[in-house]
Amino acid sequence: MTFGANEDETPEWDPDGTRFYFKGVNDGKHHLLRSSIQNPSAIDTLIGFQHHLHVESVSPSGQYVFFTLNMPDVRTDIWVYDVEAS
Repeated sequence: MTFGANEDETPEWDPDGTRFYFKGVNDGKHHLLRSSIQNPSAIDTLIGFQHHLHVESVSPSGQYVFFTLNMPDVRTDIWVYDVEAS
């Protein structure tokens, strides 16, 4: 469902099954990305970091995306992204 030679991984589906979230790398940054089954080549960049992240889950309401961020100074933290606030 993703395109290109960049590192795309850890996909998680939205509860309604129409969108999915995943991690992608572009220009040396790790991004939380969103796409849909209707138009998988249209990818929204939600947030980006210098450190490696993994999408872990999406809340049952679809409002929150949970991901882990691996930072050398604090190891791995769990983050929450509010899709409706973006």
